Amino acid sequence: MNKQIAPASYAAPPRTRPETRAGLLTRQLSDACNARLTQQLKFSTSPAHVLHNAMITVYHNPRCSKSRGACELINDVYNPSNEPVEVVEYLRTPLSVAQLKELNRMLGCPVREMVRDSEAIYKELGLADASLTDDQLYEAIAANPILLQRPIVVRNGRAVVGRPPENVKALFPDLAK
Repeated sequence: MNKQIAPASYAAPPRTRPETRAGLLTRQLSDACNARLTQQLKFSTSPAHVLHNAMITVYHNPRCSKSRGACELINDVYNPSNEPVEVVEYLRTPLSVAQLKELNRMLGCPVREMVRDSEAIYKELGLADASLTDDQLYEAIAANPILLQRPIVVRNGRAVVGRPPENVKALFPDLAK
């Protein structure tokens, strides 16, 4: 069975109600945190990014609180030796199928664990179908990067999904905490 995986639209749905003051403050705080992280960490905007062993790489969605939390933990707690950090906003610079396969190898998990099954596009594409191959799932993630679990942190050839953000501690066994 060969299903076609169509790219999803990344535009946020239009607001149906006026933004409340609390919502506006939350969005402004999120934007301020992202601005601070952008200053502290190196962001990749090039589609040619690669999976590095010589640095910490964070596949990041700045709209995700767990992703922001993982970035802050790396910056404030888990990186006392100031290893280089590259933050890849994977919605802006999607990963290729080959990069997704390499990332999956480093995660050491089934491909399905890399897929966010709570996204609407997951249901629209019928990705719950157990007969889908790994290659079809990789293609779906490559075409619809919102499906990639987040954040994913890579260090020294190993990767973890930072949900919860404290999971990234597993990549820093040298810290005695």
